[in-house]
Amino acid sequence: TVVGRSFGGGVSLVLALMQEQGLIKNRLDKLILINSMSYQQKLPSMMRVLTYPVIGFLGIHLMGDETIAKEAYNFAFCNDELIPLSSIDHSAKMLSMPLAKYAYLKTVNNIVPDDIKIIEKSYKDIKLPTLILWGKKDVSIPYKFGKRLHQDLPNSHIKIFEEVGHMPQEEAPKRVLEEIERFMEKNVSK
Repeated sequence: TVVGRSFGGGVSLVLALMQEQGLIKNRLDKLILINSMSYQQKLPSMMRVLTYPVIGFLGIHLMGDETIAKEAYNFAFCNDELIPLSSIDHSAKMLSMPLAKYAYLKTVNNIVPDDIKIIEKSYKDIKLPTLILWGKKDVSIPYKFGKRLHQDLPNSHIKIFEEVGHMPQEEAPKRVLEEIERFMEKNVSK
């Protein structure tokens, strides 16, 4: 079982497609996708600004690591009171590592693959049991994409969490865990 959230969900979808096309060994038997990148869309405003060559470089290097982490979490959560301070501290620490900001900028600039339209059309070929979890208040990847993904994946189940943003696993961890447990029990591997 592969669990992917946001960009990781997009990677998980590509892995499943590679398996369906025989490009990798059959090792995946289930997918769990949480607020996953899956379709062509405009980048959220916070990320879009980073794609401008000079502005993005200066912005990410002039703002403090804690400020960037705090803003990212404020953007990702529906209820800012639920943001764990330890998560902000950890994110700030990761941003302070050598080349972390360079890697972040590179990721933002390449986050939507050039062949996204071809990938989108192939989702119907993924037969794996798939659980799709989504925060309805996600401003990064709107829940309409979760609904569309559910329509495109023939063996999927979707759960949309009200009053939850881009990080359901942190904002509503118990509810996310309950859905995952229910899905795993229903789709026991043989």
